[in-house]
Amino acid sequence: MNGGFVIAALAFVLLMAGGFPLLLLGLVLYLAWFAWVVFRKEPEELSNGWCRDLQREIEEERRHQI
Repeated sequence: MNGGFVIAALAFVLLMAGGFPLLLLGLVLYLAWFAWVVFRKEPEELSNGWCRDLQREIEEERRHQI
């Protein structure tokens, strides 16, 4: 299905079911969800250091082989 068609159908249903205020509420909720998805910050992974140490060992082996 076309995304634009789905959005238009949802807007029509909201307009017919609850009128313009419900349509505006749906639009505001969608924009809030969109902003949350776009602007949220990914949590930084906690590291106990072993991964960093392993990466250093791998890099040292590569340098030694070259």
